[in-house]
Amino acid sequence: MGSSEFSWKLEDPPKLPKGKTVGNPGSQWGLVRAHGKAVGLPTEDDVGNSKSLGAGRIYAQGAKLVDLAVASRKIFEGEGIGFVETLEKELAHLREKGVDAQVASGGGLLGEAPYKFKNAVEAVKKLREETKANDQYLPPFVIVDENGKPAGPIEDGDADVTFNFQAGRKVTEYEDFDKFDRFRFPEICFTGMLQYDGELKLPSHYLVSPPKIERTSGEYLVHHGVRTFACRNMASQGVEAMGITTPRHLALALALALAIVLMSPTTNAANKRPQNSGIDKNLNGPGSRYRVTDNGDDPMNPKPGTLRYGATQIRGKVWITFPKDMNIKLHRPLLVSSFTTIDGRGANVNIAGGACITLLGVTDVIIHGLRIHNCQTQETVEVMGPEGHIIRIDYPDGDAISVISSTKVWIDHNTLYDCGDGLVDVTHGSTDVTISNNWFRTHDMVMLLGHDDGYVQDQHMRVTVAFNYFGPDCDQRMPRVRYGFAHVVNNLYQGWGLYAIGGSMNPSVRSEANLFIAPDTGRKEITWKLRGKGGSDWNFGSTNDVLENGAVFTQTGDVGLEPHYNRTQAFRIGDATSVRSLTWAAGALGCLKRSKSRC
Repeated sequence: MGSSEFSWKLEDPPKLPKGKTVGNPGSQWGLVRAHGKAVGLPTEDDVGNSKSLGAGRIYAQGAKLVDLAVASRKIFEGEGIGFVETLEKELAHLREKGVDAQVASGGGLLGEAPYKFKNAVEAVKKLREETKANDQYLPPFVIVDENGKPAGPIEDGDADVTFNFQAGRKVTEYEDFDKFDRFRFPEICFTGMLQYDGELKLPSHYLVSPPKIERTSGEYLVHHGVRTFACRNMASQGVEAMGITTPRHLALALALALAIVLMSPTTNAANKRPQNSGIDKNLNGPGSRYRVTDNGDDPMNPKPGTLRYGATQIRGKVWITFPKDMNIKLHRPLLVSSFTTIDGRGANVNIAGGACITLLGVTDVIIHGLRIHNCQTQETVEVMGPEGHIIRIDYPDGDAISVISSTKVWIDHNTLYDCGDGLVDVTHGSTDVTISNNWFRTHDMVMLLGHDDGYVQDQHMRVTVAFNYFGPDCDQRMPRVRYGFAHVVNNLYQGWGLYAIGGSMNPSVRSEANLFIAPDTGRKEITWKLRGKGGSDWNFGSTNDVLENGAVFTQTGDVGLEPHYNRTQAFRIGDATSVRSLTWAAGALGCLKRSKSRC
């Protein structure tokens, strides 16, 4: 198929790891035959683009040298036992040197596997005997400790290293992926041998540069006017999993499973937690990006570069970030527009010493990564609001974050303390609010859900309070609920003064898998109910809470009340015994200066 217009000279193949050669691989390296005639090809070369008939091209095989610890394929049927025995011996040598190294598992991707064993050798031997399966098709199993618990559960703060994956399935690195909600998002770095998808840049980090696939047979035939038929492997076009059809190149089944294990989806379908570099999506599509470069504040004539200008003057969706540490004193309350994300990750952003943040009649707002403290009460003021409207606010009471008549709000990973009134107030018919991963400390009346006893519109309020750390020195209202429903889950309470959770006007509270540590002296009762306010239809239930240091939870009414999340809202609830680890990173996140990604 020669032509003077084409050069068929092959590109140089990828290079082997530095210092390694085929002639001298070293004891930890071995050669594999996973190419050429060993896998049925007509030559000892590899085939690029081989999934599409008529578009393939023979090119020189790339790196053939692999680390035997993670990539050896020289295991024949029946040798699995020998492999795990050798592995266990190597791990035992590491343990003798003080390294905690063991074969472990976290309970399976979608729940605990039915087979449980004390070690991998026992697992392989017994499963081969019981199931008669070969090494490749042994069923999933879990390595458990002496108490029958999975030996390797993945918890917040852990690092997970995955070998031998298909990069296209790691959809957590896909810029526009929005097929499930993100509540917690791990800091991730994927590195592949080659880049799986050059268009989508998956993975973005790879070990060797791939050879250029060009001058293919299909290209040659088309150039000469020969029509060809290309039959593509349909598995690469996307799969159907849990009712969701993936984009091309993305297999969702593995990604959904990883999401369940490594992250907790948000409690509200609207509260999309975008990926590490994608919080600007704010629910369903990109918007404007705005950087706060000026810590000044003009409430009536916001200046470009200030926080107030970004939060009130930009129409549509906006993602507000801070390129450097910043202390901002707001002279009057900051009114935030709908579809706004204020993202303090990557910088130490303090809003303190003046007015603070108000969400008034808005929807789809994320407040993330701020340190809000020492907010002050004020007299009646006028302030520039969204879209240039002048709004009068009567006697701002100094809340750190006030949510008024608003919906679909996510308050996440903030540090809040020592303000004039409350730290977070959700009132006047607001609903679908998630308050998560925050650190509340040094305050009297922490969180109010419901305006006052006469405001019956709050009976439709739904708020989720999850993964927060309360304390030290929090006295009451964690939260205090009027009317409405609150799901209080996986929070840590480091003591209280008057009470931890209270209310009036027949609220419904489901306290689930929280850790309550009662104060050494004073009131041990967790709950408080204002009698004579709302009759007897109280629902205060405790489910799987852990009560320490003499804490007491008095239940009332329907103690089994369910939050009734739909499939997209439901999230994984941790055991109360793991709440210390679930909340260890609560509050505004600290970031390494050398990190190129936002926290």
